[in-house]
Amino acid sequence: MRTRLLPQRQVHPRKARGHISGSTQPADQFCRAWHSPVQIHFGCSKPYLLGVKNVLMGLAYARGMLFLNWLRLPGRDSLSRITVRLRIALLILAAATAVVWLVSMQQARAIMQSYNQLDQTALPILERSGGIQVGLVQLDALMNRIDRIQPGDSTDHIRDNITKSVQEMHRNLERLITLGQSQIAIAELTKNLDLAEASSLEMLEDRISFLRVRQTLEDQYVILNDLHRRSQDLLEKFALNLSSKTNDFLQSVANSDNVNAAMIGEAFEGLFLPSLTVTSLSFELDRVVSLAHVSNINSIEDDHSRALAQAQLGLQRAILHLAELPEGPDRLALSKHVAGLRDVLREQDGIFTQKRTLAALVAAQERHHLTQQALTASAMQLTSDLVTRSRDIVEEASQALQQAISKITWTLIVAVAVGLAVIFSANYSIIERQFNRRIHVLNQSVLAIAAGDLKHPIPVSGSDELGEMANALVTFKKNAEDLHHSNEELETFAYITAHDLRTPISAIQNLCTWVSEDEENRLSSESRAYLSLLEKRTLRLNGHLNDLLAYVQAEHVSDAFELVDLHRAVTTILKDLDPDQNFEVSFGKMPMPFGAKGDVLRNICTNLLANVIKHHDAPTGRITFRAEILADQYRFEIQDDGPGISPLYHDKIFELFQTLRPRDEVEGSGLGLAVVRKLIKRENGAITVSSNPDLKRGTKISVTLPLHPPPARCTPARLGKAA
Repeated sequence: MRTRLLPQRQVHPRKARGHISGSTQPADQFCRAWHSPVQIHFGCSKPYLLGVKNVLMGLAYARGMLFLNWLRLPGRDSLSRITVRLRIALLILAAATAVVWLVSMQQARAIMQSYNQLDQTALPILERSGGIQVGLVQLDALMNRIDRIQPGDSTDHIRDNITKSVQEMHRNLERLITLGQSQIAIAELTKNLDLAEASSLEMLEDRISFLRVRQTLEDQYVILNDLHRRSQDLLEKFALNLSSKTNDFLQSVANSDNVNAAMIGEAFEGLFLPSLTVTSLSFELDRVVSLAHVSNINSIEDDHSRALAQAQLGLQRAILHLAELPEGPDRLALSKHVAGLRDVLREQDGIFTQKRTLAALVAAQERHHLTQQALTASAMQLTSDLVTRSRDIVEEASQALQQAISKITWTLIVAVAVGLAVIFSANYSIIERQFNRRIHVLNQSVLAIAAGDLKHPIPVSGSDELGEMANALVTFKKNAEDLHHSNEELETFAYITAHDLRTPISAIQNLCTWVSEDEENRLSSESRAYLSLLEKRTLRLNGHLNDLLAYVQAEHVSDAFELVDLHRAVTTILKDLDPDQNFEVSFGKMPMPFGAKGDVLRNICTNLLANVIKHHDAPTGRITFRAEILADQYRFEIQDDGPGISPLYHDKIFELFQTLRPRDEVEGSGLGLAVVRKLIKRENGAITVSSNPDLKRGTKISVTLPLHPPPARCTPARLGKAA
């Protein structure tokens, strides 16, 4: 078996050296110095120790090479490299960042401790205590709302709100116990809340009872007043009847001469005593009703009992007086009314009993208010103590947090200042001086060379990356100059060759013409055919030379701006290309005269129109020309009714010496459209070709070119020249 030897790679002397911090120590020596302690400790001949030693040496070598490869570009170790300088600046910035990170971590721990104290203890205590205070305020508001309850109002939501509010406060108290608050204070506060809840619910029930009793009392007053009014109406009826009889008796006494004591006694018993009874009965009923109305619900128990006794006594007197009235339906009705009054005023559930009940309910509500105020004040005091303690804890934790934030803020300020100093230094010394200024000069040189100024100097130098780019640009510039000279020589050669070939070809063409026109030459028909073919070939070759000259000179077409009248220009071109006017031309939308490069535009239109006429498959045809002005461009379209072009050849027709028909059928070199594309490309324009693949007839060519403002000296008087 034959061993294949690989060629040894040649290493540049500068690439084989370390150049660490300006030193000329080789990279392998640096790596040996890096892991030299490992060699000392494991300098042993035992096989297994030797293997361990080799592994550790390899790791140390790899460690050193990784550091070198990070610090420099492959194969470069000079400190003049821009990347090395930037990496050193980044190392300094990273070291400062590490120091700041360590200091910030210590302060971050202090911040986290203060934050945890706030988040887990102080703020929850403050939140729960505040929640209890809010619940007490809500409970007090519900108590006030109970006093404003009116008949017909729903009380279920008030009862539910009281229960929910107290339950929420109990949950806050349980949370305060878990947060380590005093259980004695929490127990006392819990007791007060339970009492407040019970008092609130009792007050609500008393208010409901109060409204019910008051409504009953109002209904009884309505009945009382109605019975009193009916009784008074009947008594007035009795009084009117007795008064009428009394007047009749007195009239008869006045008119009679025979009046005795018996008549007077009978009249006294039948008229005057009943009238007195009616008056007494009316007085007693009025007095009873007055007692029922005058008695106040806030009166003491003895006053209610005394008023009830007086009213019952008055009713008994009224009943006695009622018995003295003459019998009849009126006395029966009056008896029923008096019985109704007695029922309304009876002791068990009468008006006076309802008033005593109302008085008791009012007193109970006042007691509930006093109890509620005392409980609320006590609970508020306890919660205020909790809030005060929690605020003290919050204040202490906030101060510790502010101190930690202040320290870390100053640390960050110092770090930012150091970082900005390093960044500004690196920006000025490396990026600005060594990079931006030189890259700007290098960019100007590149733009100038790209614009064609091959004489532009390249003042950038150095051994770093930009220096290498400058050297590469110098090489590129030299190659571009050589290529430019080669192109100029080729164009000159093509121009001279085409120009010099025209003279002998013209001589051959003239000679063929003379020989064929000379009558003394007796040539055979075959010789004349060959002579005619030779004359056609010389004509075609002469056309090819003219097209080749036009293609070579396309780069040198005048760039002078003119005010172009496109309609007149196209008309003039067609007169030269189609003097017999075999093709009908129609103009679509046409713009006003505009500023453009006149020679370039005429050259493009001439080649396009000549191509349309030359490659038409009929002796006559129709051409449509239209144009429009865009924002900063102008576009014109030429459409014919010829054979059309397959989409497969839309790009191929613009190549050199390309025709779609045999040269025996069409006289053409295939350079016309190539000249058009060359001119359009030089002007940064665009050309498109489109045909209808279904009809296979007609072709539309669209050209877009940049619009140029006309020069000041170009006036409408020169439109004829522009055309």
